[in-house]
Amino acid sequence: MLFWQKIPAREHYLLRLLTHLVKTYQTQVPVSIADISAQEKISVKYLEKLVAPLKKAGWVKSVRGRDGGYLLAVNPNKLSLQDVALAINRRPKLLVCLHNQSGCILASHCPSKGAWEQLLNSWNKTLSTYKLSKLIK
Repeated sequence: MLFWQKIPAREHYLLRLLTHLVKTYQTQVPVSIADISAQEKISVKYLEKLVAPLKKAGWVKSVRGRDGGYLLAVNPNKLSLQDVALAINRRPKLLVCLHNQSGCILASHCPSKGAWEQLLNSWNKTLSTYKLSKLIK
């Protein structure tokens, strides 16, 4: 039996937003939230909430004016999906016992814990090596 954790909509939408922003790094042409909203079918209000932590981290800059919008300010070859996850304060959590030993009565002698730890380590390694520049390739 396989166990799958659904990727939350927030993270999925964030990756869709980042795909647009990665393109701006190459072209240096700002993209508006309204344009992204129209293309991705994500509300402007929600996209504004998603871009806020990216601006706070210094990865995105805004350009004012008629042709304004947002630009990715950091080389997408230098940012990983793990960096993004940490910027929005999210860490993958597969099982409570991997993050909180008191959350499970079997934590000290769980026969499957090693497998879950290995899966989590693989997940984190993949996130840390997958660069944002790959989003548009």
